Amino acid sequence: MRLSETNILKLLPEFMQTDEANVALSEAVNMIAIDAYKKIRTFSIWEKIDDLDDATLDELAYELGVSWYRSTSDIQTKREVIKASDLVHAKLGTPWAVEKLMGDYYGTTLVREWWIYGGEPGHFKLLSINPQITNEKKTEAMALLEICKRKSSKLDDVAITITGDQLLYMGAAVHDWTVETTRLGNVGEAVAAAAALATT
Repeated sequence: MRLSETNILKLLPEFMQTDEANVALSEAVNMIAIDAYKKIRTFSIWEKIDDLDDATLDELAYELGVSWYRSTSDIQTKREVIKASDLVHAKLGTPWAVEKLMGDYYGTTLVREWWIYGGEPGHFKLLSINPQITNEKKTEAMALLEICKRKSSKLDDVAITITGDQLLYMGAAVHDWTVETTRLGNVGEAVAAAAALATT
């Protein structure tokens, strides 16, 4: 009997095969065994993801149930999506999952929660470096966002941040000044002369 075609009921004695509880228990064990076989089969492939071709990656993503997988993506993106699929499954609905998935497909993407920019509770904004999110790939990006975001959260805006190189000139100047006081003659004599002039 192959693990992929497990049938525990056939292993039971005949008198036990007609009992409803035994039949139900056998079917449950069959499901667990087949599921375990599928997972064991992927372990050998898992270590070789960086060497797999497009068709094998597509099949693996289907077997793993990666609903956000895009078969039209480039091969490196496919590999990254599959590698992170277990962690993303565990964190779907969180800002991290949104940033990870949108980042894998469209480059660096950040989530800004409502409390950061003073929005309404449950709302958020996306900051991305890829203008395609709001242009030619908008429908695809929004469909991906619906898969990974929390269902109750609402997208307020998508902001695109453009970066570039620019020459920046800066100048500096130093202005130094001092104050000097010079006294000529004896101060005591000058004070006495001034007092004598004042009395006459």
